[in-house]
Amino acid sequence: MIKKSIIIIFVTLISAEVCTSQQLQKLNQKDLKHFSIASELPFKNNCSGISDDKKRTRCLESELRNQVLEIIGKETNYDGEMHLYFTVDKKGNPINIGTKGFPSDPKLEKKLKEAVFKLDLRKGKFKGRKANIRCYTRVFPIEI
Repeated sequence: MIKKSIIIIFVTLISAEVCTSQQLQKLNQKDLKHFSIASELPFKNNCSGISDDKKRTRCLESELRNQVLEIIGKETNYDGEMHLYFTVDKKGNPINIGTKGFPSDPKLEKKLKEAVFKLDLRKGKFKGRKANIRCYTRVFPIEI
């Protein structure tokens, strides 16, 4: 009886902790702004004159990809599709860095994550206020 009560209490505590984590994730999602709608981007780019949303997003992804490839080098023997995403916080620091590769390549993914810290990043803004800006690009395959 005591063992059963302890298990029930333990499961209840774990469930409460999971709910709290999910609530925090939702709260944090509200603070994120996609880089395509930022008024001031956290990385250098030449896309400011583009008014069409799809074309601007493509341009921003391309600019970010090129900056990452300059750091890691284009001479990578990776034959697949690799995505890189990260958030630049209100202080201009990269956080929540992630990669997704098809097929997976842990060495390349580590290299990409390290490259994010070498990017010339700054604080981003949305509607004139500092914001957490979510950035994304498909690094590979390289489009010519």
